[in-house]
Amino acid sequence: MLNALPMLNDFDIKNFHYLYKISSKNHKSNHNISPKDIKECVQLYNITRRNLYLTMGVLEKYNLMDKNIDVDLDIDEDNLDFSSVDCDETYYFNSISQKLYTYSSMLFKD
Repeated sequence: MLNALPMLNDFDIKNFHYLYKISSKNHKSNHNISPKDIKECVQLYNITRRNLYLTMGVLEKYNLMDKNIDVDLDIDEDNLDFSSVDCDETYYFNSISQKLYTYSSMLFKD
């Protein structure tokens, strides 16, 4: 976490704090980030979706957030043109991000 903090801008820390707050409120047992969480964060805190995704990319790069990719292949052996691939990306906060949220809660009293 110490290596990541100098790489985060002020708005990254704010975006992280708000998204974590919404995600933990909506998902008590796990820390998945749903599209509903992103939409709520954008509307509630007046953040652009693009900035929020940029923040998520920075958080993932510095291991403050993880991404799980599930790939579902449906291969039609008779006719490959009817084959399909489905890819689902799931972002979630890890234990390091929980610690950062504790610190950011001291900065943002909302």
